[in-house]
Amino acid sequence: MHHLALEVADEATLTGLARTLADTAGVEIEFAPEPMGQGPRQHRMFAEPGGLRIELLWAGA
Repeated sequence: MHHLALEVADEATLTGLARTLADTAGVEIEFAPEPMGQGPRQHRMFAEPGGLRIELLWAGA
């Protein structure tokens, strides 16, 4: 598997999770929340301590 993608409810949740994950030991941040295409969709990518890459995305709607 390349990565697991999970959709979050809103932009505030994406931002809050980004802060929490940045402060979590063993989590490797690949990139902070950034726009997908022309936006307003946003996503972020990180690896959990076991190495699984996880993408969190907000659909922007």
